[in-house]
Amino acid sequence: MRGRILLVDDSDMVIRLVAHTLKKAGYEVTPTNNGDEALAQLNGQDFDLLVTDLNMPVKDGITLIREMRHLDDYRFLPAMLFVNNPDENIAEYIHNQGATLLFSKNHLKDKLVITVDKLIS
Repeated sequence: MRGRILLVDDSDMVIRLVAHTLKKAGYEVTPTNNGDEALAQLNGQDFDLLVTDLNMPVKDGITLIREMRHLDDYRFLPAMLFVNNPDENIAEYIHNQGATLLFSKNHLKDKLVITVDKLIS
């Protein structure tokens, strides 16, 4: 196993695609559908990376990352935030909110594993 990833997205299609891709690359993936479920998973488990969507019902990705940063064990956990169409303004805002990296969903198939490898290493 190369690392444990907490994956958060409200789209089952995205969850299936990302989980399949990362598992195939040797990662252990714990999928959840919203920020509240993700915070519950963080309680008592060890993860090497958080991968979350920005726009979700119940709790969005920014709120999830901000709340995660208040947990001692996860204060410095790398957090990759998915967006459909990233731009410079949103990238700066997201970084200021505690995300490690902004990642375009357009690159899920071609750059996901390389990006995750860099964040975990």
